[in-house]
Amino acid sequence: VDYVLIDGGHYDNQPSLDFHSVYPFLDNKCAVFFHDNNGNPSIECAIHEAEKLLKCSAQRFNTRYGLTVVARGISHESLRECHQLCLRNNVLHQIKFSCIKSFKWIAKKLFSINN
Repeated sequence: VDYVLIDGGHYDNQPSLDFHSVYPFLDNKCAVFFHDNNGNPSIECAIHEAEKLLKCSAQRFNTRYGLTVVARGISHESLRECHQLCLRNNVLHQIKFSCIKSFKWIAKKLFSINN
């Protein structure tokens, strides 16, 4: 799996369970996106687990709901460039963009920048 969006249950250990269920299938170059990283301790815990297992730092995009990516095998420069591209194209703040549309757009851009 190249990229995945974790946006299921937001309480207890459900976000961590969701991450651990996809972890064995992740490619060496992958991006795990977490939705609703806005102070929720359950989601923050899952992000920390992803950082530990994928051995990389999370990048929080400046979105209304705190879309956060933990990307393995993708350079920090590519992540920054993708974030800047999103800001220039106003993807992160458009109300007409649903979470899924934003996620797909960002994932496509991120993987095209990194190739």
